[in-house]
Amino acid sequence: MNRTNSCAAFIAALVFFSVLGCTVNITAPTPGPVDVTAPSHGEWHDVALISLDFDPPIRSGRATIPPEQITLLAALDNRGNQPESQVSVTATLRAAATDEVLARSTRLVDRLAPGEVQVVRFGGLMNVPSHPRYVLHVTAHPVPGETHVANNDRTLYITISPGN
Repeated sequence: MNRTNSCAAFIAALVFFSVLGCTVNITAPTPGPVDVTAPSHGEWHDVALISLDFDPPIRSGRATIPPEQITLLAALDNRGNQPESQVSVTATLRAAATDEVLARSTRLVDRLAPGEVQVVRFGGLMNVPSHPRYVLHVTAHPVPGETHVANNDRTLYITISPGN
C-alpha cells in the first residue's frame, strides 16, 4: 500500500468491522489549558487545528455507512493577524500496538485569512491492515514566524472490539 495516498483509508476498516458486528470506539484526549496572549501590535502567526470529525459522523457504536462515503474532516483556524498561505496539514494513521505507520496523507491549504476557519478533507479510502487499536494524529505544520505550536495537533484513539 502506498502510505502517502490517503490517511482516511482506515475508515474503510472501521466501517468493515462495524458491519461485521464489531463496536467502534473513538476517543480524544482532553486538551490542557493554553495560555497564549497575542501581541497588541506587530505580526502574529498562529494556525490551529480546532477539531477532527468525520462526514458523515462516526460515533462510538456500530456504523453502517459505506466506507467510500466517509471523509475525515480537520478544522484549521488562522488565529493570527496575518494571512497564511500554503499551510500543510498531515494526517497519520498508526497501529497503536506497534506504532507502525499504516497510512499518511498531506493536504495543502492555499490561503487562510486571519480569523478564517477552513475544513481540510481527507478522502479516497483504501484497505488498511486490521488492528484492534489505531492512533490517528493530524498536524497543521507551523507557518513561517509561528511560535505557538501547542494547538497545531489533534489525536484520536480508535478501538475496534467484538460486538455483543
